[in-house]
Amino acid sequence: MPRRLRWLLVLFPLWAAAQNGSPVEGQLLNSVTQAPIAGARVLVRSTRTQLTYETYTGPDGRFQIPLVTPGDYLIVFQAQDYLPLPLTDPATQVFHVADMAAPVHFQEELTPYGVVSGRVFDGNGRPAVGVRMEMLKARGGGLTATFTDGDGHFSVGTLAPGAYVLLARPMLPGSGGDEKHPTVLAPPKAREGERLTWPATYYPASTERSGAQTIVIHPGSNLTAYDMRLHAAPLVRVRGTVLDDQGKAAGGADVTLHSSEPLTEPEARAQSTADGSFELADVCPGDWHILAEVKRGTVTWRGSAFVSVARRDVEDVPVRVAPPFAIDGFVERGDALSMAGDRPPMTVQLAPVDGASARRVTAEERRDGSLRFENVYAGSYRILALGTIVGYYLDSVSLGFGDVTGQIVDLAPGAGPVRVVYRSGAGRTVGSVENGWGSSVVLVPQEDWLVGPPFVRTVAAGMDGHFDIGSLRPGDYYIWAFDRVDPAALTDPDFLRNLVPPAATVRVAQGAVVVAPNLKVTPWPE
Repeated sequence: MPRRLRWLLVLFPLWAAAQNGSPVEGQLLNSVTQAPIAGARVLVRSTRTQLTYETYTGPDGRFQIPLVTPGDYLIVFQAQDYLPLPLTDPATQVFHVADMAAPVHFQEELTPYGVVSGRVFDGNGRPAVGVRMEMLKARGGGLTATFTDGDGHFSVGTLAPGAYVLLARPMLPGSGGDEKHPTVLAPPKAREGERLTWPATYYPASTERSGAQTIVIHPGSNLTAYDMRLHAAPLVRVRGTVLDDQGKAAGGADVTLHSSEPLTEPEARAQSTADGSFELADVCPGDWHILAEVKRGTVTWRGSAFVSVARRDVEDVPVRVAPPFAIDGFVERGDALSMAGDRPPMTVQLAPVDGASARRVTAEERRDGSLRFENVYAGSYRILALGTIVGYYLDSVSLGFGDVTGQIVDLAPGAGPVRVVYRSGAGRTVGSVENGWGSSVVLVPQEDWLVGPPFVRTVAAGMDGHFDIGSLRPGDYYIWAFDRVDPAALTDPDFLRNLVPPAATVRVAQGAVVVAPNLKVTPWPE
């Protein structure tokens, strides 16, 4: 792992004796090639005032601000085609500039973005123009997109290291587009009575996410020849009825069709008529979520349905909408109050399992410990207690009379209350990482049902490689030190099981401080 931040003591020139402040200097290098990074912007910002110094790196990657007023500062590096520093990097921490002292020196390595390029062809082997190409994170949300040009060529840049899947989304007439990227791809030719389209396709040739090939981006990857060929698929109609919670027709509802991809635009839209009926006329084969929303006064009623589409029209799909409801709860904790009679409130979140049909709902603990979740829609959720209390650990989360810690729960009107219990006697684990300054120490419970916040913990190792993780639930844990982490992967039990063989283990006892085995930094696996 590169040592990113180094403080150097050098002989201070005599001319500095008359100055008020000290220099800040350093060098930026490409973490892969070790080549100097020229033209990078360097900002040194005071943590207490509006004072900011700005400079740029030269051809050798070096920079210098000759005189910085004494005080506490943060430094920011901005370089095209390079990632910003992660928050765990030591260079993101506050540093101090003294008067008439040795220069503060930064020797920093920036990680270059990756690039994926290729060409897209239609079913007849012609370049497919104006296709939206999306690099989607293999775990969690987030995407980077571009469009194919007149030769069907694309290049997706600014990709951080990680695992992705590539999706080609043809922009057919009527599907959107803009002046810069018009919808110029004509639909495939069809026989009389047949309707065909170019469906969204995952690399190399699947219309389902399950058939997508994972593409691993390493720092500075330049992956080429990711060529794809679109294949025609039939268009079918999906018809159904939007009903309210009494089984009555809900006219005027907005009906949208969603894929399994989070944070993507609807694939199709319609509106229910007075009798509640709707038709989505252009649907490709696949598994879809149908979301319906209708306004009743100032309240939005919402509901969803799952539909699997083959090669025939789908009829009589019911989508039931209902108003949101509230769920009450309580946080049980025993930590002392401040002199003002309060304490930092805990945050509890209802995280939907199906992102297409619901949104996260957050409640903050009130002074009396009570919680209230407003505007909750029926669906499947995980109840997440976020944050930690010094000396305490999260013991349980219950819904009604049942313990649902780490479980998926179905929420509907009348559900609750939610009860979050913190117990005293939390454990701690301390240790060190060999040459581990700035590495990420990851602690994961060995029980699958506890995989997720706040039980999975990540901290940055300090200057001497030391780490200290407190407020731990007693139990058995796996522990690693990585050069970087993908937070979304740390909530995936299947991914974590693959990490287990090289992991060290630590047993955290009630109220005890446990010394973890000495760790070595390993590359983050994909």
